[in-house]
Amino acid sequence: MKTKILVVGGLVMAVVVSFWVYGNSLVAVGERESRWIVQDMWGSSFFGSRAEKLEEHERMNLISLREGSSENQELINYVLKNKCADYSVKCYLVMTAASNILIDAGEYDSGLRGMVEAINRVNAGDLCPIAHESAILRYKLKIASTKNVRSAQRLSVNVLERIKLNGGFIKNLKTGSCTSLAKEKPEFFYEYTMLIARIMELAGGDFVKAGAYISTLANDQG
Repeated sequence: MKTKILVVGGLVMAVVVSFWVYGNSLVAVGERESRWIVQDMWGSSFFGSRAEKLEEHERMNLISLREGSSENQELINYVLKNKCADYSVKCYLVMTAASNILIDAGEYDSGLRGMVEAINRVNAGDLCPIAHESAILRYKLKIASTKNVRSAQRLSVNVLERIKLNGGFIKNLKTGSCTSLAKEKPEFFYEYTMLIARIMELAGGDFVKAGAYISTLANDQG
């Protein structure tokens, strides 16, 4: 009987140790594969930080990135009430929010046109295009959701590799103006990183571990 107990106890201990080692391995891989976005792009201080105060148009732009934004009546009312055609950063963010709403609703062509018009219209030479790049990620996620697993995986890997190589999908985010904005308005970079995490979850391989690691960081800080 004692021998059986010892054997069973040994097996349980072996299983526990195996799970512990495996769990630590997942964390180590996740931390390593997410370092480029969590630490290297703008420094790690943005993640989980909060600005003293966001302007209403900034807050609405961030809300527009969320799943189901096309059904958020407060957001829709704000965008309609603040329709604009000037060259300000505020107008750029409002127009991009409108594009995000259209993309969420599946109106891809209109959403993309609005997104491009917004970034081309804004008159700010040192603008950090984080809102534009976030809108692109939101669009890519919507497109990926319409594809089969293998196609979604290929699309997601392409997006991630392109961003890692160029600092952004279209616009470079690895700039001094973006590093400064990450300190002033960290919420924009947090939302961007969470979109990256969702794309990682679709990409397969070690990217999945990186996405899970980022999500765990967010849960721990939230």
